[in-house]
Amino acid sequence: QPSTAFIGASWDRIGREIAEDIVAECGTGSGKSGKVAVVPGQLTAADSVIMNEAAFKVFEEGGIEVVSNQASDWEPEKARQITSTVLQQHPDLCAIFGHWDVHTMGAGNAVKDAGKADDVLVYATGGGDDVTCKAVEGGILDRVWSYDADGQGRDAGTMIDLILQGARNPEGTMRAESPLKIIKSGEDFDPTLCFSL
Repeated sequence: QPSTAFIGASWDRIGREIAEDIVAECGTGSGKSGKVAVVPGQLTAADSVIMNEAAFKVFEEGGIEVVSNQASDWEPEKARQITSTVLQQHPDLCAIFGHWDVHTMGAGNAVKDAGKADDVLVYATGGGDDVTCKAVEGGILDRVWSYDADGQGRDAGTMIDLILQGARNPEGTMRAESPLKIIKSGEDFDPTLCFSL
């Protein structure tokens, strides 16, 4: 059934932007291995498929080698186990791209446990709640592309209000893409980018 409107994240944009950041940090000319592990929740989940398609195109052009693309079934402990194994196989791993902050925290803990927190960047996506900010502040996650779940509720309410007042897009479905907030560790860390649960 065609929808009247869409509110939400642009998985293509998120996958592309994270991949571009990884290329800048780990790719050709960085002096690093270029090795990246991807930890989707499920290989067939729509968001993971779209993010991987966008990211892998950027990786191919940027000298990145994806050494692992294993799903964690959204489980932090499974993500930790996968990452621990990958770190043993590839001690020069440069970055991890997890497709959701909650399970990616397991990957981040594996990096920390291996004493590689200064060597391996841990990327994730998420809704931007304060649990995410605590993980970034604690050095478990390095960079999170937040699609601002709290703001999506506001945007959905606004869109419904407009539709009930007769607003229509003559070209088809109305779309409100969630604005992205990039939460970074270190000096750029800003806890105000997260909302409280």
